[in-house]
Amino acid sequence: MYREWYNECIVKKGELNLKDLEQLLQLVVCPGCGSDQIESKGTSQNWQCSQCERSYPILEGIPWLFKDAANQVAEWQNRYNFQLQTLERDIELLKLELKDTNLAGSTQKRLRALIQAKTEQIREITKVMAPLQINGQGTYNQSVATQVELPKSQALMSYYDNVCRDWSYGEEENQRCEQELLELIGKDRKLGTFVSFGAGACRLPYDLHRSCETELSVAVDINPYLLYLGKRAISGKSMTLYEFPMAPINLDSFAVKLRGKAPEPINKGFTYLMSDAMTPAFRDESVDTLLTPWLIDIVHQDAATFFARLNQVLKPGGRWLNFGSLSFFHARSAICYSLEEIFELVEAAGFVLEGHRHEFLPYLHSPYSAQRRLEKVLSFSARKIRSVAKPEADYQLLPDWLKDRSQPIPLLPAFNEQLMVQRTLSNIFDKIDGSRSLQELAAIVSQDMQIPVPNTEQMLFGLLNKFYQDRLKGRQF
Repeated sequence: MYREWYNECIVKKGELNLKDLEQLLQLVVCPGCGSDQIESKGTSQNWQCSQCERSYPILEGIPWLFKDAANQVAEWQNRYNFQLQTLERDIELLKLELKDTNLAGSTQKRLRALIQAKTEQIREITKVMAPLQINGQGTYNQSVATQVELPKSQALMSYYDNVCRDWSYGEEENQRCEQELLELIGKDRKLGTFVSFGAGACRLPYDLHRSCETELSVAVDINPYLLYLGKRAISGKSMTLYEFPMAPINLDSFAVKLRGKAPEPINKGFTYLMSDAMTPAFRDESVDTLLTPWLIDIVHQDAATFFARLNQVLKPGGRWLNFGSLSFFHARSAICYSLEEIFELVEAAGFVLEGHRHEFLPYLHSPYSAQRRLEKVLSFSARKIRSVAKPEADYQLLPDWLKDRSQPIPLLPAFNEQLMVQRTLSNIFDKIDGSRSLQELAAIVSQDMQIPVPNTEQMLFGLLNKFYQDRLKGRQF
């Protein structure tokens, strides 16, 4: 259905504030070769490096500054496509449930409200993401299998609940967050060139921009949906958002239509950049103030290295503002740091800690949800007092043989392990013919795998139970 709606959308040229983009151009480097010889080409619809001739597109007024910009655009097109396919699939499953003639009237009302909200959400996502111009090809299962270029934690709708809080119901929370940082900033509110890494939908950068003095504010993120939503709100456009609380307080709270809008528009001095904070595409010592909101514990590299990269882009005496929790998720325990270790790493990265606050703050207190969280949030202001050694190589989420698709794929032990798993699963599912019971299947598989029948039966029960819970539960047969 969204394909027809996409064709109805008029893909307009982005609102380009050429003065802001020109200022931004003076701050960045080519992520491919590191040169500062990036130029605006043609009608400002792309930037190009005169050194290595890489081209960087500008979509709806936002430059995409990645070493592999074309692949990044393609990957987000895939994730956008997958999100729409997911919503379409949700709608079809809800329609199946509605066919149950035994449903109470209130249950039917709730399911119809969910269908309507998800249908309308497809329209709204399509409008916001129109600059990516997907072709709508492929299937849900194909999309599941082909998402590889970006962290899995960065789906299109990651942090969507935060968008609803930021631009709709969360003024009290937003003000608390802003106040935490303003108390650390103190009376000197001249932020100069102000860059936010991991800006998301831009609410905290927006609030600080309004409360402080800035020469240029730059919101940087790797998720285009969040940046486009932030850009729409900040430019003064009203947005339609849909909240689906995990714990709705009543029948009308399962699918809530919200209106989102900034308190007041900003049309100059605030710009946006699609780029990766883990390999900053900013010139050395070009930024006066850096903000890292809810970021330092989710980047996919050691915080010690990341902090050194932040030092690299800040001017001498520049200020680093941090805001967010410490909830590291890395596989290596050695780099899942404590509060005390973070302070040590800040100092080791060439900063002096000017002040900090570590307070419980309300988080996503939706008026439509029965659940409310408190987050222990670390806010600090750190001043750059010395330069540190630049990390030797750019961070890469993927190995060279995935980044460069012409390289041979190494024969890794993990591939052989996966092959064995796939063969085992294929052997099991191939024997499900519609007539055998779980006990009968276990007797056959037991001989193939040389495992006692009781153990095989329990293994198959676990496998099929998980498959049912993940893929089949809720479907009608």
